[in-house]
Amino acid sequence: MKRRKAETLAESIMSLAAFGVIMAGVCDFMSNQTNFIARTKHRDELMYYAQLYTNQHPDLDYVLESTDLGLSISRDKSNNILNVKKGTSEPITFSLPK
Repeated sequence: MKRRKAETLAESIMSLAAFGVIMAGVCDFMSNQTNFIARTKHRDELMYYAQLYTNQHPDLDYVLESTDLGLSISRDKSNNILNVKKGTSEPITFSLPK
C-alpha cells in the first residue's frame, strides 16, 4: 500500500464542513448558556435589592428610586406586592406575606 503525502481537495472540504457544523452547535450552546447566566444574575440582583428593601423598610409604602444603580422599588401595601425594576428591564413582582 502506497502512503499518500497530501490530502485531496474533497477531503479538505468535507473536514471543514464537519468542523463548521460542530462549531455551530458549540457556539449556539455557549450563547444560550451565557444568556441564561446573564438573566439569572439580573434576577438574583433584583431579589437581593427586594430583600434588602423589605429588611430595612418593612412598614413603609412608597417608591424608592436610586439614580446611581438605576433601581426603582415600589410597594403596594394594600395588596402586599413589591415591584423591583433596574434600568429599562421588565420589573419583577414579589408577593409579600401579610
